[in-house]
Amino acid sequence: MLRRLADAYTEAWSDVADRATLRRQAELAVRVGPITRVLAWRRALDGVDDAAIEEWGDNVGSWLMEIESDDLPLRPAALA
Repeated sequence: MLRRLADAYTEAWSDVADRATLRRQAELAVRVGPITRVLAWRRALDGVDDAAIEEWGDNVGSWLMEIESDDLPLRPAALA
């Protein structure tokens, strides 16, 4: 299922790179996705009051920890 989804998602770039390269790029994008989410939330929380930080601030750290997760979608075993 994930392989078909990755293939469908990367089809638009099939004239630029071969399928294996595109799968690897999709895998890497998913692996670093939490970093972009953390950066966006840090910007969103910049300058907010303490109540907002208390409510939402923990999400930033937990998303960053996702990078080490073995169960991220499209991990290497899922596309092998």
